[in-house]
Amino acid sequence: MLLWPVWHPGQLSAGEQEMITACCRRAAPLLQQAADSGRPLGFADEPRLLPALHSREADSAQAVAALGCAERLPVGCCALDLDGRLTYINPAGAELVGAGAASLLGKRPWEVLP
Repeated sequence: MLLWPVWHPGQLSAGEQEMITACCRRAAPLLQQAADSGRPLGFADEPRLLPALHSREADSAQAVAALGCAERLPVGCCALDLDGRLTYINPAGAELVGAGAASLLGKRPWEVLP
């Protein structure tokens, strides 16, 4: 599955098309090999989660700077924990859904938003 922001153009650029095609060409032989071995890949019962990569120790100054950046974004953004609860929503996101950030934190969006 490929996801991109809603403001992404409806058409892929030539570079994006090349990247997707290259990834598919690398994946196709692996999928064929799995099918030929009698062990085709199926759907998992649960989503596969990859841990976030942290290349360095947390730096409080950088965390404050990142928070400030997210707070100034003109588009809504949020973060969910593995249970689907909101751990962060920026002001634009709270405005978008018409709720205060404090009333949303710790809750699942599909349970508290219309």
